[in-house]
Amino acid sequence: MQKPIAPPPVLLVTAAAVQLLLGKKKKPSRSILRRVLGGSAALAGAGLFVAGGAQLLARSTTVDPLVPGESTELVTDGVYGYTRNPIYVGDLLLLLGLAIGQGKLISYLPVVAFAALIDRRQIPLEEAALAETFGDDFNDYAEQVPRWL
Repeated sequence: MQKPIAPPPVLLVTAAAVQLLLGKKKKPSRSILRRVLGGSAALAGAGLFVAGGAQLLARSTTVDPLVPGESTELVTDGVYGYTRNPIYVGDLLLLLGLAIGQGKLISYLPVVAFAALIDRRQIPLEEAALAETFGDDFNDYAEQVPRWL
């Protein structure tokens, strides 16, 4: 199995920085609709990110995506009842909100790149560790709850 290219928070910050560079404008957007939609997506993303992390912390299990094998409990309720990866869905919504706010098609490229890297390189590592740690409980959970939405 492949290793992650970089820790997910580093990928998120890099994607956002690339978006800002690609979407650079001389004048800020005046579109109220774009600002409201982008802000709403980013706010929803931040909410999912915080809710997912808070649930893991409340259960005293690891939030570190680099050591999923250190998980002490399989969290399957709350936001984890809708998506197996609420933190990554939150990250994507944050990036999507930024892209919408910028109003440039090229600003969506880092969103797609981030999603692809997380989906193909990071999540499989985490899922393998969780399957090894929790066995059939994780496999049953994975069959019932989608990876993304």
